[in-house]
Amino acid sequence: MLVHELSVTAFLQQDMHHSESRQHIGSFLNCCMEEDKWLCDLHTSRKYKHYVFNNLYPIESDGTYKKGRVYLFRIRTTNQTFAEKMQRILRKGNHHFQVLAVELKVIKTPMIEELTTITPIIVTVDGKPWLSKNHSLMVLQEKLEANGIKKYKDFTGKDIPRDHNFIKMIHLGSRVPIATHYKGIKLLGHKMTIKINEDALSQEIGQLLLGSGIGEKNSSIGAGYCYAKYF
Repeated sequence: MLVHELSVTAFLQQDMHHSESRQHIGSFLNCCMEEDKWLCDLHTSRKYKHYVFNNLYPIESDGTYKKGRVYLFRIRTTNQTFAEKMQRILRKGNHHFQVLAVELKVIKTPMIEELTTITPIIVTVDGKPWLSKNHSLMVLQEKLEANGIKKYKDFTGKDIPRDHNFIKMIHLGSRVPIATHYKGIKLLGHKMTIKINEDALSQEIGQLLLGSGIGEKNSSIGAGYCYAKYF
C-alpha cells in the first residue's frame, strides 16, 4: 500500500494559537476541495476521507504561530487521486494561509514496528472522549482496532474479521489529555506509540493508518497523524 505525502509551504496571514491551527488547516483544505467536483463530493460524503495532516512547523516557543512568517505542514493520504488533485488546487489562499509551494512524494513503507503520533489521537467511548484517568488501555485498543478495520474495509473493499488484532501494544506518551479547538468546543486526546503485529494483514492496516490517520477526526483537525519506526 502506497502512502502519498504533500509538503505544503504557506505564508501565514493571521496569528493563530497552536490549539486552533489544525482546525484552520482543516477548514482551508475543505475550502480548496470545493474547487474540484471529485474532491467536493469526497468532502461532503459521510465516508472515511483517508487523509490526515500535521500542525505547522517550525513550532513557536510561546505557542502562537505568527502572521507574516512562513510555515510548513504535511498532508498524508493513501488515495493517489486525492494527492494529485490536491497538489494542483492547493495554490490558493484564504484569510489564514497563502500557499507558496506544494511538493508531492510517495513514502516507502517497509515492515512497520510501531506508529508514534505527532498529533493527539481522539477516540470516543459512549459519546465521551477516551481519557487515561477514566478508561483502560484495553478499551482504547478495542476502539482503535475497530476503527482501523473499518477504514481498511472501506479503502480496500476487502472483508476481514472484525475481531482481528493488529495492535501488539500501546504506550501512552501523554497522561494529561491535550485539547484541540474544533467548532467552539475542545476535543481531548492523547499522544501515544502503537506497536503493530507482524502478520501481513496487520502490516497493511498499519500502512493505511500511516496515510489515513489513527482514531477519529483525522481529516477535520489532523488528529492521529503519526510517523513510523520500521524493523
